[in-house]
Amino acid sequence: MTAPPPSRRWFTRPLAHALLVITIASLIYLPRLGTIGLRSTEGHRAIPGWSVLETGNLLPTTMFEHPYMRKPPGIAWAIATSSSLFGETEFAARLPGALSAILMALITWHFARRWFGSSAGLAAGLTQAMLPRMLTFARTAEIEPLNQLFTQLAALTAIHLLLAHAASKRTRIIYAIALAVSLLGAALAKGPASAPALLAVFPAAMLAARSWRIALRWPIALAAILTLGAGIPIAIWFTSVAREVNAITQSATNFMGHPVAIVRSPLFAGEVLLGALPASLALLLPFGPDARTEAAASDNARNRLTIARTLALSCLLGIGFYLALLITNPRYALPTIVTLPALVGYAVRGITTDFLPHRARIAQWLALRHPLTWPIILLSIAALWIGIFEPKRGTDSGRDPGESLATHLPDGAEVWANAMIEGRPELLWYAHTTAARDDRAVRMRWMPVQLKNAVAPPVGTYLLLKTRSTSKAHRQSEFDRYLEKYNDHVQEISRGRVHKYDYVLLRFVINQRR
Repeated sequence: MTAPPPSRRWFTRPLAHALLVITIASLIYLPRLGTIGLRSTEGHRAIPGWSVLETGNLLPTTMFEHPYMRKPPGIAWAIATSSSLFGETEFAARLPGALSAILMALITWHFARRWFGSSAGLAAGLTQAMLPRMLTFARTAEIEPLNQLFTQLAALTAIHLLLAHAASKRTRIIYAIALAVSLLGAALAKGPASAPALLAVFPAAMLAARSWRIALRWPIALAAILTLGAGIPIAIWFTSVAREVNAITQSATNFMGHPVAIVRSPLFAGEVLLGALPASLALLLPFGPDARTEAAASDNARNRLTIARTLALSCLLGIGFYLALLITNPRYALPTIVTLPALVGYAVRGITTDFLPHRARIAQWLALRHPLTWPIILLSIAALWIGIFEPKRGTDSGRDPGESLATHLPDGAEVWANAMIEGRPELLWYAHTTAARDDRAVRMRWMPVQLKNAVAPPVGTYLLLKTRSTSKAHRQSEFDRYLEKYNDHVQEISRGRVHKYDYVLLRFVINQRR
């Protein structure tokens, strides 16, 4: 048999596959990353990160001089690191998310290659790189990509330690350390948000392997000891700092306890799996008598099926765990889909080698009959998103209103705000940076207690107030409360709108109550 030419032999090497995965992922997640202004909740992530650079303090993270620890500090630290290299820009704020998506593709490639073979690993890595659900988050300054990265690394490393039987003790120790680091990373990124998805890995592996003892293997115990040994002091540090500075925080229970989740459970599961297409189609393949028949061919085939079933059951059980917590937002269940791209590797291996003829045909139909069909569809979606839909989403950024707001603020102005910082903090950030470019020092201050109680600021202070209230507990808006108490002592400067938020800029002209 004639050997393949050297160029073709090089393309089959792991390094070539890794470079291809990195290249495709980079082409999806890096172009035009800093084009649109910060929007939605990006300001809540970016501004605390930039405060880390300005103050030099890892904790507490702050936003407009007020301690802000509603989320763990992982994303703020990542943005601070990126911004130290690329400046306090939209690109730097979003770069951690983009790099997370690229690393996830590489991690998926690594594990799928080890479990299912070279071609299978390449297909799995590219599936992860092109996953449409990642586009909506990985090109933003949001928490989800960083959390997904560490969650995926933890889940796939745990499955490898439980089922793949690493060759040497040294290798098992390395994977145990990687598991501990990824668990800590997920906790620093989003607290306990990924716990249901990660906990699902263990019953999934026990069900797939039909053994409860596999969860007792020493590398897993080592990872648990390392995680607790480092995690407990970090948690105590975070909690003590938050209490000491009276920081704004948020409990995980705020996202739980919606009875409607029981009614919405089929829709919830469908939305989660729909967001993972085409990888979620591979859930149909690791089960049934034919899969068992194929696995009987050898011990390696049986182990591949066990891993594939664990990947599938981890996702399905994870969705069930989120439903048991009465969580209704599919976004919060994103950690459950981190195992699905690797499952594509099992499908590709089956089509080329392991599956019975009729099962191979089913898998080919799921792949839309040609190996390039799904990649063409997914790359087209990415191009449309980057070129058309993402710029349209950017029209609700606070950048343009913030630059306009800056024209009304003289040198030395101090601005108090609360609801507008809660809603769209980038408005104040862009006003502050625009004034700074014009050599005007403007001080933005988050004053939640003062504005909730309509406290009179010093004469000359500016108030940036939301003019409509959507809260059932406080039907009066900030603007209404101040007019009620100080109608003759505030001067309206300007009005504006960011997305759904209407605001007014007032100046307090006399410190005298009616």
